Amino acid sequence: MAIGFTFIIILGAVVAVMVALSISQAKEDVAQIGAHSLTVSNAAARLEADVSGLSNHALLARVLPDDQVPLQRELWRQHLKSANRQLDAIEDQYLGNPAVVAEVRQTFAEFASVTRDIVQGRVPLTTGEANQSDKLRDELYEQVQAIFENSIEREGELEDEIGSDLNRLSLIVFTASLAGLVVALLLALGVFLSYRRQLGAIERDRKLMDENVMLMRLDGAGEITTISSALLGFLHSDEAKLLHRPFSAFVDTEDIEVANNALTHAKDAGSWSGEVHWGSPGDAGSQAEVRITANRTAEGRMLGYTCVFVDKTAERLSQTDPLTGIPNRRKFDRDIEGLTKRSRRHGLTLTLAHIDLDRLKTINDQYGHLTGDRALRLIADEMAVYFRRSDDHIYRTGGDEFVVVLIGDDHERALAQLEEFRAAVEAEKLTTPYGELRITTSIGAITVEPGGAGDDLDLYSAADANLLEAKRTRNTVHGSRLGARKGSGHPLASSRAGRGSVARDGSGEPQI
Repeated sequence: MAIGFTFIIILGAVVAVMVALSISQAKEDVAQIGAHSLTVSNAAARLEADVSGLSNHALLARVLPDDQVPLQRELWRQHLKSANRQLDAIEDQYLGNPAVVAEVRQTFAEFASVTRDIVQGRVPLTTGEANQSDKLRDELYEQVQAIFENSIEREGELEDEIGSDLNRLSLIVFTASLAGLVVALLLALGVFLSYRRQLGAIERDRKLMDENVMLMRLDGAGEITTISSALLGFLHSDEAKLLHRPFSAFVDTEDIEVANNALTHAKDAGSWSGEVHWGSPGDAGSQAEVRITANRTAEGRMLGYTCVFVDKTAERLSQTDPLTGIPNRRKFDRDIEGLTKRSRRHGLTLTLAHIDLDRLKTINDQYGHLTGDRALRLIADEMAVYFRRSDDHIYRTGGDEFVVVLIGDDHERALAQLEEFRAAVEAEKLTTPYGELRITTSIGAITVEPGGAGDDLDLYSAADANLLEAKRTRNTVHGSRLGARKGSGHPLASSRAGRGSVARDGSGEPQI
């Protein structure tokens, strides 16, 4: 009997050690989920925001008035410090290959150097500098996104390990119960209570991610299955309106094809990144970029999609003219290629018009710069009234220069619309301390018919040439079609007209 009692004691001790080891391993796994995956995910999200801030404040420091430059430089430095802290947190907590973090640091150092040169005014702000900054920023986004996705995958692996530990522990507890070891049963109860606490900690971590990461999951058919609270807040919507609806049901009509193609591309290539505009976001001032990743089993079976959104509101503000509130030259340079490609793809007429405020320097000299600013805002307000369709696009591209892109109207209608705008501006009056002031505009327009030739530079140069013609008399709309007339030595088929009129040829037909 003594031998049997000794055997039971030894067996109980072995069981207790095995239970303790299982508990220790499970706690370590849970700690890894809380201290590693969540930290890396949050740091990655904050790093993306800091990278966006570095780019935006560097550019704003070069385009805003001089008195606002110190603030933009200080904000740039704050984002730089924050970004370095996030990189340190990622390097400390990342469970994957350290070389991945080293690659991110290298790319970030190059990106910081480029934006530092821009924010400090060391280099002229050219399209090349901006493109280099954007390229490095996008590369950083992809690298950080890879780290974020790896953290999510690692979380799943750790949860599987915890599940295995629980299964082993259940077997141990069952064996101990058969042996009648009361101590083992008490230990099992302690383990159960410990796991309840740890699972509560995991749930709290999940809640933190839900509130801070804008995440959406779709099934294999592209219907929404889950959506985070952070994304619901960004969209100003509730879960009931989004669940079990197609991803493409909430984008602008023109972007439905883009959304469907994005899912198709992600399914074929593994992922897709880009901007999809939501039809009812609830906040027209917010904008986000989405990365869609296809989820598959080890055997390749399609499970669904994971969509991660990044707030692009700050970037949108960097593409807005602060005086008039309309898109600026940077936005125009980004849009024009897509607009011309879209018009050609759908067989639509496109008109590009340069609008110039007549005698802005004289207005500033005689009435003051505040009156000049009021005149510029008046033109922007009138543009918003007369060019407000979804296919009308307005920009302020320089001090006294504006651009309008009209898609869909034939050349006669486009010219008539520009003339209505010109007349409306002329009819307005600005009250000044020196009396009433009437302002006028000179407009040069160029139209490309469906199937017409010419690239973006041709369009811009042709419209600029017509603007020069219009400014010979001022307060005039001067337009033409892109393409030389037979016998003409100039790529523009155009003619001039007098003040307050539209350029027409000998037959009286408007020339666009």
